[in-house]
Amino acid sequence: MSLVVRSPLPTLLLLSLLPTALSTLPSTCPSTSPTDLCLPGGKFDPLQNTCLGYNGQTCFGCYTGEFCDTIDKESCSLNLGGGQPAWAQEYWESTLGQPCSETGADFQTEYTFTTAYPPLLKEIKELHANVGNAETEGYEIVLGVGATGVMNSLLYALAASSPSNITLTITAQAPHYGNYVPQTQNTYAYSTHPSILNFETDVENIDKHTYEILTYPNNPDGVKRTPIASKVIYDCIYYWPQFTEVDKKLEYDVMIFSASKHTGHAGSRLGWALVKDKGLAGLMRDFGEREIGVSMDSQIRYTYTLNYLNEQLRTGVNSFYDFSTEVMKGRFDAVTEIFRSEETGEVETVNDISFVNCDTRGAYVWLVHEDESVDLEALLEGEALITGTPGVSYGVGTNYARIQMMARSVEIDDFVERLTKFLGKEYDETLAGKYAAAKTAGVREVKKVVGC
Repeated sequence: MSLVVRSPLPTLLLLSLLPTALSTLPSTCPSTSPTDLCLPGGKFDPLQNTCLGYNGQTCFGCYTGEFCDTIDKESCSLNLGGGQPAWAQEYWESTLGQPCSETGADFQTEYTFTTAYPPLLKEIKELHANVGNAETEGYEIVLGVGATGVMNSLLYALAASSPSNITLTITAQAPHYGNYVPQTQNTYAYSTHPSILNFETDVENIDKHTYEILTYPNNPDGVKRTPIASKVIYDCIYYWPQFTEVDKKLEYDVMIFSASKHTGHAGSRLGWALVKDKGLAGLMRDFGEREIGVSMDSQIRYTYTLNYLNEQLRTGVNSFYDFSTEVMKGRFDAVTEIFRSEETGEVETVNDISFVNCDTRGAYVWLVHEDESVDLEALLEGEALITGTPGVSYGVGTNYARIQMMARSVEIDDFVERLTKFLGKEYDETLAGKYAAAKTAGVREVKKVVGC
């Protein structure tokens, strides 16, 4: 590939060399960053001198070609079944430049440190105060290898702190995040003197030994639910302005957050929990140490990121949250228009398929087919070349399917066109690129259509 050779991505400074005051941290990036020749369909990797997409693929989505500038709409199946938060990577690219940036997404190293970086804890507390989504006063902050690692440590701590003759039950209201079930089942192997944990799918069969995992707002449908159990674990990784209205400051016993879904730094693998009970927090940290902790590179990188956001919030700019909120709203509005009747203007069922969460929004589009015997995900993949996630992964029927809306803008454009044509609607070619507005001086203009 005849691409311009770029210098390798710089590594972060060693912790021992960092000044105390974050505001004086020197940049590890050059003063200017070169134009990425692989956009919009790929990203240039200076280490391999080639265009790359997700997971080592050559380009993103259905883009092909030496410079990822050609899209295959005829034979390529668009995969939107995961949860890669690439929308945020586009923000960091447009504001701080690539390939070099302290806040660049997907910087991943080995997990080698077990101590929490104090400036990171300070930035976490300040951010929650600035956004107003969670109380931190009186809480312990426990770090983990992503929100998944935090949840694993919490389940371990619950089992380890309970009498061995007690069977703890974990439950979640369907549709619920599918990983809760295997996480619960695997906890026994981690605990030194475990109570046996059991995942109960019947939410009516709960007692005083039941803990409910409440995703707030819910994955996949974005609903802000009311708990049914007295002991509740709040999974709050989507409780940020881009995914939902932050309408109250949460003050629950345990609240879990994630760098991945918050700012798109999935590769950093950083999550945290706000925990009231110091004993429980200590057991969670014990688990973290057995997992060899959280990479210090990740902690430093996210300290930079949160400091950047906090500085915005202190000055009233809010560029990241304004950008992200408009992007996500615009994407949901685009899908809503597909289901809107031209005659009545109302959102309706089209070809027996309904857009369940056009009002609640969130990070995912949640679709349902009226015929419970239909495998909706298979139908979408087979006829529309759209790969989502089957509803059975979330404790409901095969007639449900989840489509992630955090992909890159070019992929969402492609998805809107494919879904429109699949549902028998006429696609307006002039809309191509409307929801992937061009970057201009670090600000992306995102136009909204009429809401749900």
